[in-house]
Amino acid sequence: EALGRTGGRLFVRRGDPGRVVPAIAASAGAAAVLWNDAVTPFGRRRDANVQRGLACPCHVEAGNWVAQPGTIRRPNGEPYQ
Repeated sequence: EALGRTGGRLFVRRGDPGRVVPAIAASAGAAAVLWNDAVTPFGRRRDANVQRGLACPCHVEAGNWVAQPGTIRRPNGEPYQ
């Protein structure tokens, strides 16, 4: 309701993100699609599939991290896991 009062709309879709997100972007005439990056193997595969399906540029930004995962290393140079 609050979104509607400000003129916004919310669409809920189900399905394979690699197909659904590019279809929505195309039907909306999106100039670009933006999202926060994923760090899990599942999330990285999902995002790569979405990226391959897009006909417009995508911009993937760092998520809400104090430090991007993998950037803080142990004394021996290996990343923490």
